[in-house]
This record gives sequence, C-alpha cells and structure tokens, in this order.
Amino acid sequence: MRPGGQLGLDTEEAEIPLPEFTVGETAIAFILPQEGDLGTGGPLPVQIGWLFPVDAAGRVRTLDPRENITLDTIASYLR
Repeated sequence: MRPGGQLGLDTEEAEIPLPEFTVGETAIAFILPQEGDLGTGGPLPVQIGWLFPVDAAGRVRTLDPRENITLDTIASYLR
C-alpha cells in the first residue's frame, strides 16, 4: 500500500518514508474493523490502515527507522 495517488481530479503526493516490500515476505498489518460489522457473528471485514514489513531477523520496519520493534516484542506495544 502506498499513500497518495489520484482520485478524479484530486491528486495527493504523500511524502512518507515507507519501507519497500518484497513479494512473499512477512508483514504486520494494522487493521481497522468496520464499526457496522462488529458483533454480527459473521466474517469481520477490515481495512488495512498500515502494512509494515518484517525483515529476516524479525524486526518490524516501521516509519521510524530508530524503532526497534520485533516479532518477539510487538505484543508489549499493543494496547
């Protein structure tokens, strides 16, 4: 996912330092449940807000390269 692009006559150029992705690599998705679908007992459609690749060492590559979030420690960052 890359922010920005064109919709109709509106063009948005987002200057966000997103990491590059490789086909088949592991990634962490930040998902946003759709409010009207909660509690229905059926499938829960979601919108992916951000997708962060995970490198071979298990480090999640976020927008801030100084962050040191890994697959082993990610649970401590979630609330």
